[in-house]
Amino acid sequence: MTVPKKQRHTAKRIYERIQEMGYEGKYTQVKEAVRELERVKGEVFVPLIHRPGEAQVDFGYALVKICGELRKVGFFVLVLPHSDAFFVIAFERECTERRVTVFQCPLSGSPPRDPTSGSSP
Repeated sequence: MTVPKKQRHTAKRIYERIQEMGYEGKYTQVKEAVRELERVKGEVFVPLIHRPGEAQVDFGYALVKICGELRKVGFFVLVLPHSDAFFVIAFERECTERRVTVFQCPLSGSPPRDPTSGSSP
């Protein structure tokens, strides 16, 4: 998070404030602690791990041109993040009932369960 320059605390300002609260240490200690915090702050990250067989699904809408006419259609997306394989199918109407099984999806490394029902294939 970026804070406006006027609201940022320098090592000197931090030292002055903690002195008011009774801190008896040296400015150098505060300056080194602030430097270390700044160094470590840039190193924080959360690695993404996608195990084989895990799938992500989503539903959404897109504008598509059908016979020269722009129409809003619903779509289903299934992604296997481990292999970066994906399957997308569009539905002209929301009332369309369709069951997509992993056997119909042209993906390598299909998930062990049918993502549309939660049951094993």
